[in-house]
Parts: sequence; C-alpha cells; structure tokens
Amino acid sequence: IMSVQNERFKSFETVTQSTVAVSSSPAQDVTNCKPYHCTVQNIGTQSVYMRVGATAATTSGNYTYILAGGANNNDGTGAMIDISGYTGTISFITASGTSNVVVSQG
Repeated sequence: IMSVQNERFKSFETVTQSTVAVSSSPAQDVTNCKPYHCTVQNIGTQSVYMRVGATAATTSGNYTYILAGGANNNDGTGAMIDISGYTGTISFITASGTSNVVVSQG
C-alpha cells in the first residue's frame, strides 16, 4: 500500500502554480489541467464563477462552481476546490470587478 501512496504523491514533485487574473469580461481559460493534482483557490476578494469543459458565465447553468472571495487579497480565506483527475479546460469569470485565482497542477 505504501508504494501506491508514494506513486500518488510523486506527482507533487512537478506541481506548477499559475496565477490567473479574472475579470467580468471576457472569461479567462486555463487548458489541459493535469490529471494527478489540480486545485484552484480564489486569492482575491470577488466571487469567481468557474466552469469545467466550457466557457464560464455568471448565469445559472453556465458555471460549475462559485469560488467565494476572501476578506482581503491573498489572505488564504478564499474558496478552494480540488478537481484532481479532471483533464481539460477550466474557465473563470467574475460578476463584476477583478479577482485572482491560483491554479496548482501536476
């Protein structure tokens, strides 16, 4: 069992992080999420609408998740989601204003 666990965490050796600036228009896309590790955290103060597999919009049915903003920028209290195992496009948009998300993948 330990070898299986070690293989799973081996992917963390190659984790990359990118900060994506998100605004209300147009939606920002990140493609080719890695299958072993993929997390997204909102590090801004505005809610971010996120959609997997298509372009995000703020109207119902056009987002997969809403990531709540933090009290302050970069304070670690913004919503985070783990979508490890998913490979494909992720899209982000805000209803108004700007925010940033960190996409960690490997």
